[in-house]
Amino acid sequence: MTGKHMCFYHTRKSGVQIKMDRSGDHPCHSCCFNIVDRKLVSSWYNLDSLVTSSCVQPPERRPGNAILASGKLVPVIDLGGHDRAVTIKNILNSSQDYVFFQVINHGVSKDLVDSTQNIFKEFHAMPADVKIHESPKDPNGSCKIYTSSARTTKDVVEYWKDTLSHPCQPSGEFKDYWPEKPVGYREVVGKYTQELRKLALQILELICEGFDLNPEYFCGGLGENPVVLSHFYPPCLEPSLTLGTFMHKDSILITILFQEVGINALQVFKDGNGLVLSQFTMPLW
Repeated sequence: MTGKHMCFYHTRKSGVQIKMDRSGDHPCHSCCFNIVDRKLVSSWYNLDSLVTSSCVQPPERRPGNAILASGKLVPVIDLGGHDRAVTIKNILNSSQDYVFFQVINHGVSKDLVDSTQNIFKEFHAMPADVKIHESPKDPNGSCKIYTSSARTTKDVVEYWKDTLSHPCQPSGEFKDYWPEKPVGYREVVGKYTQELRKLALQILELICEGFDLNPEYFCGGLGENPVVLSHFYPPCLEPSLTLGTFMHKDSILITILFQEVGINALQVFKDGNGLVLSQFTMPLW
């Protein structure tokens, strides 16, 4: 298992939450316990050939135990199709039956996707102290790097990944808090999130049309707090013992996921069975 990356664009319903430390005077980053209590996975994974006990999953949750639905694939939506009515119908059917789908001909250039992928790779390849210094610059704690999980309660079992996360409002409100390293990060990721916002709004507009809603129904309060996440899964010599993340549902308006070519461990479940994701340039669920 080699190091892999995934990039997410989330459109959230709620604003940034701020947690105060014990003194009540300073914001407390939700990732602080992850950084102080245990270093980023990428800073120690190559020091030991074994998966640390804290990352070993219970037998019933380990990779390979999922039941794959034979012959079933995640639905694929062609946004470049000439029949808008058919495209809308396919999106609605996929959303109702699966709650996720993949898109092709989405309009986000391959050059931009590759540049963004490379800039995230460069970020995660930097020394841990540099990454930590570059990330938590926002006094509200919304720009952060953490390992395992961002959940406020500490997981019993940790997960094999590092994550960079920050808001990406179209106004550029938080851009001054984004990492400055590697060189070009703000420019490249800024262009990438702008294009993904256009894609998200295009899909949401098609959904609105299908339900006879105002085309801007999902604009404003429902989608005003987009967030970008870059997950890095370091190489692991015992991948059968650990997981990159826990089984979950995204409690947000829409998630766009770019999956690096070569990742084949992502599992999407429907009716208790895992479905296969085809390898396209920009999968979406």
